[in-house]
Amino acid sequence: MPIIPPPVRGRASIGTSNEYYDGENTNWWSGNTNNFNPGPMTMPAAPWVTAFHYSWSTAEAVEGEEYNFRESSGYEVATTEVELVPSAPPPGSPLELAGKTNKFVLLSVTAAQRDRNGPTGVPIDWSKIKVNGTFINADSNIFLKLTNSNPVTVTPSLTGEFTNYTFSVAPVAHTIVQLTFAFHPKFLENGSPPTRSELQAKFDSASLDIFGKDEDGPIGDKIPDSDPRVIPPGAAGHDTNQWNQTLYNTDDVPLYLEFVVNDGPLSTPPNGTGSYPIFPVVYEGTNCQTTNFFDVWNRIDLELLKRWGGANIKVVNTIEIDGRQLSGSAKHGSSPVSFVVARDASDWVLAHEFVHACGVYHRNQKVWMEGLDESDDTLWPIPNPGPEWHALMNGNNNIAPGGIINRAERAAIEVHLNSNP
Repeated sequence: MPIIPPPVRGRASIGTSNEYYDGENTNWWSGNTNNFNPGPMTMPAAPWVTAFHYSWSTAEAVEGEEYNFRESSGYEVATTEVELVPSAPPPGSPLELAGKTNKFVLLSVTAAQRDRNGPTGVPIDWSKIKVNGTFINADSNIFLKLTNSNPVTVTPSLTGEFTNYTFSVAPVAHTIVQLTFAFHPKFLENGSPPTRSELQAKFDSASLDIFGKDEDGPIGDKIPDSDPRVIPPGAAGHDTNQWNQTLYNTDDVPLYLEFVVNDGPLSTPPNGTGSYPIFPVVYEGTNCQTTNFFDVWNRIDLELLKRWGGANIKVVNTIEIDGRQLSGSAKHGSSPVSFVVARDASDWVLAHEFVHACGVYHRNQKVWMEGLDESDDTLWPIPNPGPEWHALMNGNNNIAPGGIINRAERAAIEVHLNSNP
């Protein structure tokens, strides 16, 4: 009985034990590998997955009845184990060219009560469900990292007073963002230039620990989007009496992004050999391979690098503008996204600058708009209100940064990615 795709269904009968089935997933994405800035792409469900394996064993199961539930104690039951099997992408695709070691899959996980002596089919709240020891998010999803081709067990477990229950595990499409990078050729002189794998590892960390998690910090519980307190004005289901602007600005939400980093345009460095993704010799009449683009101290040079569209990420040695040391700087709302980072930029900095490039300002930042008095910021709007504490878009050096992304920020990122393919 092939299962294409989940949710899981297994037929248990008397005498059945350890039956094993594969659910194939063959909807591969392929794209233009020569386009250095192809923008985001929404992948088919579970793009990295060759198969979901389902196996189940029974103990005095009733013949003819279908089961896919687990039990901690009981009688006529069938116990199903779900294993996710990762695989390599198609040869020659951007995903294959990136040589990613870690891949991600987004799973929707639900459960319902199943008891002969009690209610049947009653949904179990998402807050009671774990996969691999981690609670799922309030949208009933969980973002998992896969390493190479190692199978991962994704059988749900429950907390609380649940003895028998059915469950469903289904892949959900997530967004993959393709990025390219380039660096200053002076890095080659010491034999240790920035590498694709170096940047990829940082973006993988950001995907899992910053974007893909719902970490609510000081406010406690995860909150589903269906909660009337966080449905904004103008959206379906908005209730003026229950709407809570503060909670909307504070609550963390997941954003399921997977980044694929590839080389930008290749060229031969000055007085060297080989081909590398390096800055251009001439852009807008300026030689971008001079040392002032290695250690950047001039705002004009920084802005020029951000305008250069040959690669999304430009890696320099250091950035110091007006005596202030920076780890990165983005071209706000750029298409394709464009940002400059120092060599030692962390995963947090890369995520932060990427979101700036998607058009999101710092929390509580006053922004001058055309027509306003430049010398008086009291009337300048604040496009991104919300607490700075533990926020990804915190711009205050005196407040600890974190990974919190609120619903307004998530919406802005999604709109930018969807409108700038």
